[in-house]
Amino acid sequence: MSSVPGFRTIASMYSPTIRYKDAIPFAKEAMKGYEEAHLKVNLEISSCLYKSIGLLICGNAMNRLAPISFYEKYPQYALIGSRTDDFNRMDKQHQLMVLKLNELLLAAENIEPDTDTGLNLTKVTRNGILYASVMYENIQFLCVARHNYTSGKLKGTSETLVRNRRSAVTEEASE
Repeated sequence: MSSVPGFRTIASMYSPTIRYKDAIPFAKEAMKGYEEAHLKVNLEISSCLYKSIGLLICGNAMNRLAPISFYEKYPQYALIGSRTDDFNRMDKQHQLMVLKLNELLLAAENIEPDTDTGLNLTKVTRNGILYASVMYENIQFLCVARHNYTSGKLKGTSETLVRNRRSAVTEEASE
């Protein structure tokens, strides 16, 4: 899983929109080790209510017990706030997954190499890239850490695509 860092619409929020032509290069950078052919066939684009984040999702080709497709595994996934009555339209499995996903995204936004993650989350480094990780239903979900972009390890979205640059710069300066 990868979000679109630096593509902010207002301070502390992100744009869930990514151009199709940018999705594969962005995913190749964040999901180092995944073959381009695998990404072209299996990459899924979704979004999350947490800070309006856009998601690029791709299961590993080596998955033995879980489907590669997020959509196949979680067909009821919808952008419904957990504090609304409509959240109950998803079954319990999907509700818990959404809560885990939100927990993972929060961690990925804040972890650094020396951060203590607590009991429910872990840090994983693959090919020099730091990820936040959570287990749910015997599936390891990984999300590239924002630290990779703020430290310059990953490029992410080009500067020309950043919306409302003033808000993004102001927020980062105040952190």
